[in-house]
Order: sequence, then structure tokens, then C-alpha cells
Amino acid sequence: LNAQSLQKGVGFSVRNENGKPTGVVLSAKDDGAVLRSAGFQPGDIIVSANGRPVTSPADIAAQLRPGARLNLEVERGAGKVPVNLVLEQQ
Repeated sequence: LNAQSLQKGVGFSVRNENGKPTGVVLSAKDDGAVLRSAGFQPGDIIVSANGRPVTSPADIAAQLRPGARLNLEVERGAGKVPVNLVLEQQ
């Protein structure tokens, strides 16, 4: 998985609770293959990346670079799951 395919295949939108951004909701831009190959499901919400809160798509985009390691905390349904990504070198 590389940063470019992730950005092309996954949609990012802000989740707001009580008027404050509290995470980034993921959606599939294509058939969902990129989303699933990265370990995500449509509707997952990224709430932290490498131990830092995620409140906007820019928080994720800033870390999508070749060779990056992302340790993400994702809300899925009623629970939280870790998703760990290592992006390919280009």
C-alpha cells in the first residue's frame, strides 16, 4: 500500500460531536478494495495517529508519505481497534 493509492481510494470527512471535531470518518471512493487492503471498513473513524488526536483529514494527510509507519486508533461499531500501516517506499 502506498500513500498515493490510499489518498485516491479512501474518502476522509470530519466527524463532529457537539460542534467539535472528534475524528475522521473513512469511506470508499472505489469498490472498497483500497480501504479493505489497508485494514479499514467503510464508516471507521480514525481518532488518533501515532498517539496524537486526529480531528481533520489534514492530520492524516500530513503523515501519508513513503515509508511512514502509522499506528492508528479506529472506532469501529461500539469498540476501538488498532490499525497499523507501513506505507511502501516509492
